[in-house]
Amino acid sequence: MWPRALRECVAEDERFRRTPPPLVDDGLHDLAYQRQQQEADIVHRLLGLIGYAANPRNINLTDLPDLADAIFDIHNDSQQAASGRRGASTGDA
Repeated sequence: MWPRALRECVAEDERFRRTPPPLVDDGLHDLAYQRQQQEADIVHRLLGLIGYAANPRNINLTDLPDLADAIFDIHNDSQQAASGRRGASTGDA
């Protein structure tokens, strides 16, 4: 299940970057905001899948050490970036 979900999400991101879907003027948000929200949704799902795989209780990646290292690196980088943003928003950084 996880590999398929990751492949689907990566494919969606590639399609989004290649040919973004048309935006609809909803009268509430400007088009740039809508585009940012579409991109944020994809990134959120990608990082969720990476976070899931980073926990060895969820997926055993011992036979794929390069993939495991890449997943842990991405997960740690995203956690550090999120922590930095939280600290900056509260003035703690």
